[in-house]
Amino acid sequence: MGYLKVLVVHRQEAMLDEIKTILGKSEPYLRLCYCGIDGLQAASVENFDLILCSIDLPLITGFEMARAVRNFSKNKNTATVLIAKQIEVGYEELCKKLNVQILVEDDFLVGLPFIIDDICDSIHDETIEQA
Repeated sequence: MGYLKVLVVHRQEAMLDEIKTILGKSEPYLRLCYCGIDGLQAASVENFDLILCSIDLPLITGFEMARAVRNFSKNKNTATVLIAKQIEVGYEELCKKLNVQILVEDDFLVGLPFIIDDICDSIHDETIEQA
């Protein structure tokens, strides 16, 4: 299987470093962005297998970025996980409409290896179906 292509959009460098450490075990191609505009621009020109995005971003929120990705990019169907400090009222409904997952930061860091395994399995299954 080829490498996993992951777009990571988060404003905190410490969180980006943690994500890189966790993802590094699967040796993915990582595109790191610090704001939603940069993440949206990356998603509009490059295909990714997974998008990880903080809700609290400079310039545009993670929800706004996810909505734009779903409507105007090459990654309309790409698995997307939003990362929040806490789940606020209305977040889950909005995520359902955008067809994205949302996780609290602590749960996200623990669950990231499982998310990566699921994405790799689905890519493997798609490759077999195309063969």
